[in-house]
Amino acid sequence: MEKLFDSDNLSIHYDHQRSLMVVFGKKESIKIPPEIGALSVVEVAKELVAKRPDFFFVNDEERTYIFSVEEQSWIATTIAKAGAECGLKKMAFLKPKAFIQELSTEQAIDEAGDLTFEFKYVKSEEEAMKWFGLS
Repeated sequence: MEKLFDSDNLSIHYDHQRSLMVVFGKKESIKIPPEIGALSVVEVAKELVAKRPDFFFVNDEERTYIFSVEEQSWIATTIAKAGAECGLKKMAFLKPKAFIQELSTEQAIDEAGDLTFEFKYVKSEEEAMKWFGLS
């Protein structure tokens, strides 16, 4: 799997053979200012459009950053638009372990409204790969 991007709050990886993009949230994300987090979301959207994967897995289990209400709407719109633009088929999301971070994630996803791709919360990476048909 090729590493496309790495920062204090997330890393982006791409598997060309499986048409799979994976984002890993990091524990250190609690320390970053919102503007740096926003740049990382822009990078995710940019890579989605550039690589045009069929499948997108976000492993945010370790993420500690809490999305503000303003960020929730912007993140949801940015990722939903990139997913639509790249022809994404399915997105699976492993939520953060901590309750407040989990809640901010769910609210961000709710802000996205109608998606052009299938979306599912999963309990593990294995569940995501199985749902994608990649296991």
